[in-house]
Amino acid sequence: MLLMWLSAAFASVGEYSWRLAGVYDGTSIAQLGEAESDFVWIPREGMVESCGPAKSPDGLGVFEAEAVASRLMPTLMIVLERNGGVDLGPESVRVSLGRDGPEVMLQPMVEPRYLEIAVKGEEGAERVVQLVRTQLETETCMEHKTGRAWTGHDTARIRQAFLLDPPPGADRSRKFFGGELDPVPGLIGPPDACIRADGEPPRAATTGRGEGSLTLVPTDVWGASNRRCAANETAGMALGERSRWLQLRSGLEEGVYRDPPRLWTALEIDISLDGPGQDEEERARVDVSWNGEVLFADEALFTPTDTVPGLIDVLARVPYRYPTVSTADRPGQFTVLIIPDWQIVEALRRLEAGHPDQAMRTPPPTVADGVAQVLEHPELLYVQLAAESPDAESWPNLSANLQSSFYAQPWGYTVGELHGRTPIITAGTEPPTWDQSLRAQRGHVQAGVLASGSILFVVLILGIRRFPDLLNPLPEERAHYWPGLEDAAVVDTPANMASDEVEE
Repeated sequence: MLLMWLSAAFASVGEYSWRLAGVYDGTSIAQLGEAESDFVWIPREGMVESCGPAKSPDGLGVFEAEAVASRLMPTLMIVLERNGGVDLGPESVRVSLGRDGPEVMLQPMVEPRYLEIAVKGEEGAERVVQLVRTQLETETCMEHKTGRAWTGHDTARIRQAFLLDPPPGADRSRKFFGGELDPVPGLIGPPDACIRADGEPPRAATTGRGEGSLTLVPTDVWGASNRRCAANETAGMALGERSRWLQLRSGLEEGVYRDPPRLWTALEIDISLDGPGQDEEERARVDVSWNGEVLFADEALFTPTDTVPGLIDVLARVPYRYPTVSTADRPGQFTVLIIPDWQIVEALRRLEAGHPDQAMRTPPPTVADGVAQVLEHPELLYVQLAAESPDAESWPNLSANLQSSFYAQPWGYTVGELHGRTPIITAGTEPPTWDQSLRAQRGHVQAGVLASGSILFVVLILGIRRFPDLLNPLPEERAHYWPGLEDAAVVDTPANMASDEVEE
């Protein structure tokens, strides 16, 4: 039983396709002096021409990806190691904070998408096709301008997410991003999108569309459009670039892990008028595929509302992916979940106020380091993955190892490094030393526990071998005289007669 318990302590999540490999503060890379910190958000030239200038939040002056890459604010980095399974995205991962369970959801940063968009429709559906194209062009331009992922939501949340409205009670600076109704995933790089429309004349140039101020206003996206795709902007073509600031190093000889190059993906939308009804809104049906994968088919394009039929949000259904790093022979080995400090500070303030579902109406009074608080109290962190089979636990918590203890002593895991008995993962390019590996895996603690367990095991074995002696009674022999010379004066009487006489 002892050995079984120790094995469970070493690999409590080994039965899943992904396991928690490390949790650390992204600003720790600055102490290494190795990683590059000159990442600058450079919008795609084509998006600037068609959508207008990109804008960072007022008062902050940089996009979230720049602030994270340059270590301008604490950032929670969660590294997941792959043992199988599929790529991870927002639909299969939940990261949250809570005291007795998940309470406030967080939104890790995601990979930008590079979309080759093709919208087609049968004869007579031209007006509906144009509505879908306008929707897609507006939403992709909003991603370009703010560096935030389009996930769709109600009007109030969308306007806050894309900086059209300030959070309730917050100042106009947006310096801390706090107070929003829901966290919004940021992009780790500038996105790009184009329209594949063969046979149609190109639209007029729209250079300079939108104001030059940092505050996004509705006129910035009125009349938004995407340019026509070039010959090299088709599904599967690589942009030939990697992010220089997302680096991990293994203790193995594999060396530095690199993220894969960015690839163009195809978003194909086919509209028909095969549904029941009289007008176009009732008859319009849509098929959507992304990168050869059917997202949904033969679905009503419009949904009924109290006023006019509402157009479904096609782009919100296109999946995002979290950034991955690996070696050439092991693609997608590690997935990195990047959570900016402002989301954590907001979540901690909600927990402290006792209202996890309500946004804080004021910015934090001082600059706060929520990442350090989570690393100091890892029991607040929940990293959950969707169940991989019907028999598996629903949304298992991979961060349970962070909370394990052995008589109040953390066992086999250091916050910030890989779990025990496995080569550690560090941020940077230099391999970890033996002393770093020993401390990261709590080698002294593990050695003490194993030595104590071994001694206890030996003592138990020796004790078990003598256990039958406790069950067997001691033999008894009785004689009517003591050995030696007999005294002639001794006379046998009933008082000194032995109970059992021994016959000679």
